[in-house]
Amino acid sequence: MQKIPLDLAAPGMKLAKPVTKSDGLVLVGAGVELTTTIISRFRASGVQSLTVQGRPVDLGDDGGNDLERIAGRLDHLFRKHGQDRFMVTLRNMLRRFFAERIAAAKAAEEAEAAAIAAAAEAAREEAEAQAAQNRIPLVPLVDDEPEGVPARPEVANGNGAPRENGR
Repeated sequence: MQKIPLDLAAPGMKLAKPVTKSDGLVLVGAGVELTTTIISRFRASGVQSLTVQGRPVDLGDDGGNDLERIAGRLDHLFRKHGQDRFMVTLRNMLRRFFAERIAAAKAAEEAEAAAIAAAAEAAREEAEAQAAQNRIPLVPLVDDEPEGVPARPEVANGNGAPRENGR
């Protein structure tokens, strides 16, 4: 999941969270695939940013998420409080908190990728089953006459003339 400015939104991206106006009115729900029309309507409605699935845009943060960046800064933020037991305890609690959140975010991304792969596999299998169901089996035709020889009409007498009206 990545929050991006509207200017970087492109058709084909999927929303991870609903897009709302400043008054809380939901414009588009989560899971909707962006189109040029939707993006232009967001601009007209004053939307500044949106949250999309995955990390489709490189924002120059080396691929890391905000939680990892903040967790990496904890030691710097608490550098002057090494002797204060309360602050050391708080720093350790924050480390555990961010480690759990980072692990949960990674697990959610992996689960999302697995769900997408499973859905693609199910769609492929369904398409194959549908194709197999729509196929007409080829039944070999039995022909009594050799190829290229027309069928002979029944003959009444030995001269080879066809029967006419049952005579």
